[in-house]
Amino acid sequence: MLTETQKARILVKIDALRTEKTELEHKLQEEKDFNVAAWNQYGSELCSKSMVAKEMAIDERIADVEKKINILEQYLVGAFSASERTQIFKLKMTTDEAIKELEAKKLKLQESLDKFILLEALLMQIDIK
Repeated sequence: MLTETQKARILVKIDALRTEKTELEHKLQEEKDFNVAAWNQYGSELCSKSMVAKEMAIDERIADVEKKINILEQYLVGAFSASERTQIFKLKMTTDEAIKELEAKKLKLQESLDKFILLEALLMQIDIK
């Protein structure tokens, strides 16, 4: 259970993130406006990939901030619990182990398959099909 002080700190952080998001949105719009104006004036002399990359980088930062806001808002309304975290962590560990076992099996199968591939190549060299 969150104390009122903890809730207030979370709300302050959410407000700061919202401010950051707004600033990034303005920065993105400025970048887009600049890019359009530069393209209209200089055209193909510019590197459009660089322009798009800058816009995408800002857009990714906006998405990251939105994600942080969403997670904090969910936490405030009790969407996360310690028992759920523990359960998810255990499930992840079990899944990681299963993946390791499957990767080991895959490696053994590939080794066996490689032997057949080599055998086929050798047989083809001596004209046996």
